[in-house]
Amino acid sequence: MEKQWAASTPTMPMRWRTWLYCQSRHDYATAEPLLNRVLEIRMAVFGPEYRDVATSLDTLAALKRAEHKPQEAAALYEQALALWQKILGRIVLTSPPT
Repeated sequence: MEKQWAASTPTMPMRWRTWLYCQSRHDYATAEPLLNRVLEIRMAVFGPEYRDVATSLDTLAALKRAEHKPQEAAALYEQALALWQKILGRIVLTSPPT
């Protein structure tokens, strides 16, 4: 299924094709193993501290949130945030100059 789906819509990242397709059908049971596989592939290819890994964690968190599993979602969001902070450093939000 992964190869067939990837070949059918090559312009969108795999995570979003998977997520949008399954989300539109509320088919979270199908989405979760596919998103986990995307995460595994990205970790193997890029290593554990890469932006696409953080994005995959965030996407899995969104899936858990949609499934009404707030504790699991929060844990994944925290992992993604910690990874983004490590990748980008601390981002300080300030008011725009007036």
